[in-house]
Amino acid sequence: MDALLALNPSVVAYGFADVEGNYLHVNSHFDKTKLPNLRQNPLTQDSFDYTLTQDKMVLGRTYFIPGGGRWGIPIRKTIFNGGGRPLGVMTAGLSIEGAFKLFAEELSLGEHNTVVFVRDCDGYVQYYSSLQEISKEVYDAPLPQEFLDGIVVQIGQGYGVSYEQMKESNRIFFADVLSPQGVVEQIALKYEPSYELWVVSRIDHARIEKDFFESFAVYLFVFLVTQGVLFLFFKIIATAERQRRNDLIFQATHDELTALPNRNYLKKEIGRWIYQGAPSFSLYYLDMDHFKDINDSFGHHYGDALLVEFSKRIVHVAGEESVVIRQGGDEFIILTRLKEPQEALEHAEAILREIALVYYIDELSFIVGASLDVAKYPEHGQTLDMLLRISDIAMHEAKKYKNSVRLFFPFSELKIDKSFIDTLLEDTTSQKMIQNIIAIGKNLELHILAEGVETSAQEKLLKAFGCDRFQGYLYAKPLEHEALKEFFKSCTCKEA
Repeated sequence: MDALLALNPSVVAYGFADVEGNYLHVNSHFDKTKLPNLRQNPLTQDSFDYTLTQDKMVLGRTYFIPGGGRWGIPIRKTIFNGGGRPLGVMTAGLSIEGAFKLFAEELSLGEHNTVVFVRDCDGYVQYYSSLQEISKEVYDAPLPQEFLDGIVVQIGQGYGVSYEQMKESNRIFFADVLSPQGVVEQIALKYEPSYELWVVSRIDHARIEKDFFESFAVYLFVFLVTQGVLFLFFKIIATAERQRRNDLIFQATHDELTALPNRNYLKKEIGRWIYQGAPSFSLYYLDMDHFKDINDSFGHHYGDALLVEFSKRIVHVAGEESVVIRQGGDEFIILTRLKEPQEALEHAEAILREIALVYYIDELSFIVGASLDVAKYPEHGQTLDMLLRISDIAMHEAKKYKNSVRLFFPFSELKIDKSFIDTLLEDTTSQKMIQNIIAIGKNLELHILAEGVETSAQEKLLKAFGCDRFQGYLYAKPLEHEALKEFFKSCTCKEA
């Protein structure tokens, strides 16, 4: 017996009893004369008698083995002779700290999970897994019948199976039950027919909820952090994309050299100035004098530097309430909320005085002038195109005087300068300019007077364009007062 014990440390004791329950042989740790008869001991009587009827190993009730100092599970196997008559029972005490415990721990889900092996025949606990010290009462009394019945009822209702069907099935059943201690537990139940045991895995429902919310909190935190990182990532992308888009819009609507708004900006934003019921404003059209000569004489480096400084001076004097636009080349447009003629003239003159000061670029100094005309919305035009046409007409007047301001104050008649009439027949540019002047005059309900008409061909083309008044050598040369009176008497036309 001692040799068998040495082969398996998990076994606490070995013995052999006759069919009457008397120990015939035991290992040296025990005195067989002091061991109780297995058929007479209440703890072992039922399982011993059952063992004699079986040809398989049978587990007895778990009990404390005084000689081994540990809790043990008795394992019994009947020895039969050739004729099938029982000769005796081989018995061993298996420590629950050994292989049985390892088997149970493999089924456990952790320290908050308890695995219990319950005997089917009597409801006693065969094994109770716990990190805590096991109370003697766990193995000394069967589980409360109402607890066992509650499990059977719960599973029967949930799965639609009977008690016997639960035993015959190889599946695991789950249920929520009230433990003998009054705690709601979630259990997993499976029958092990080889040892006639119910394997019960128990977890406190409150612990499940706690673990769930702890895990949920961790996953939620990870989710929120991930979402936060993604949000920041996409925000950075969106910000970069918005900045790139703004940069592209700025490049499209601003002059590369001076960084001033350009004509694209003017077309895009004029809707903020011209609309139904919009307040009055003034449009300045400014043209630098002799800028081309500076470019031709000193090169574009100096011309560009001069334009940059020229632009800064305009912006400085124009003020924050005005918008300065580089129309192109040496031409600028200024939109200002000034609407009174005198205010606009004084403002425009201040701009001309500022830009007329000496420019120092590298070691050179430059003096440039400009011509500036003023048109007023809505009196002089109700569209941007009309205001620019009016400004262009006034600009030609301003250019005659250089470095001066001209305000458009059409009254009843609009004159076409002789310089356009002289080249009317062969110059398409002059023709387009005259047509623009006539169109503006008609829109403003003005008479159009052409100066310097000298040929019938000029008169015919001007009439085709819509001009209604004419002046020039075609009709008469300058006359003295008396000669003029005679001319009128003999003239069949009422208007020259």
